[in-house]
Amino acid sequence: MIQFGITTLCQLKTANLYSRMGSRRHIDISLYNQTDDPKLQERVLLNFAGSSGVYRRTYAHRFDRFDEQILRSIVSQLSFDPCLVLDVGASDGRSSLNLYHSLRGLKLGGFHFTASDPQPRVLIVKRGRLSIAIDSSADVLQIVWPPFVLGCCGDGYRPINALVRRALREPVRRLLNAYLSYECSARTVSLQCPECRAIMAEHNDFSFISFDMFEPSKRRYDVIRAMNVLNASYFTTTEIKIAVDNLRSMLNEGGLLVTGRNTGPGSPVSGSIYQKVGGMMRKLCDADAPSPLRHYLNGGK
Repeated sequence: MIQFGITTLCQLKTANLYSRMGSRRHIDISLYNQTDDPKLQERVLLNFAGSSGVYRRTYAHRFDRFDEQILRSIVSQLSFDPCLVLDVGASDGRSSLNLYHSLRGLKLGGFHFTASDPQPRVLIVKRGRLSIAIDSSADVLQIVWPPFVLGCCGDGYRPINALVRRALREPVRRLLNAYLSYECSARTVSLQCPECRAIMAEHNDFSFISFDMFEPSKRRYDVIRAMNVLNASYFTTTEIKIAVDNLRSMLNEGGLLVTGRNTGPGSPVSGSIYQKVGGMMRKLCDADAPSPLRHYLNGGK
């Protein structure tokens, strides 16, 4: 079996995103900055994964009904001025903007919204037909050698793709070394949606940062939302516990921790809102079902 990727803007607009066998085709991540069409940008991120194997797929209005519960909890439980909000694993920020605009509509005394992602940008290194997308640690996230686009999560049941990856191993190594030794330059692709960039240019109450929830941080927030980021299929139990403990330590006393997941816009949300009281997490409410992370918070209460 063989699977070609999508390497041009024309293909992105017209090609089927799924192979004949039903698997998603990989898309050259550099196409993200070649369009301002939100739907096309969603397509680019659909099958793009970071070095941890977590996919960056994202949708606007993904948590609208649950966001309403978050807003009610903020109004009824918090009195911070300003109210500092962190959205974890925001991908390109479009679902962050939905909550941000709702918070602005509340006309709070003051707030600052920080969207975050471990990889808010990637670097593209290209020589001839071959290009690679790397992160800030120089880990290779994607290999593009038209018509092939190879992700970092393997090739599944596509032996031809696996052979191409093997054949490209040495050229990729040489290209990466050329970049690291300053023999060639890289182009930055910002993975922040156009509206995010526009909001940051116009307002001082929205920012987008690089943030790794697995590393301790001295930053403190009044509301932390971590939706669709701590998935047991991507991370070990130990890793999830470390991330939850880090997020809890970043929360001010009395602050809110929002966790959960769903499969797409309008789908049921398994999520919960917790408040930090006396260093412990007290559950305020659930969405359609409790958060899968409840077992990591006060023994599942």
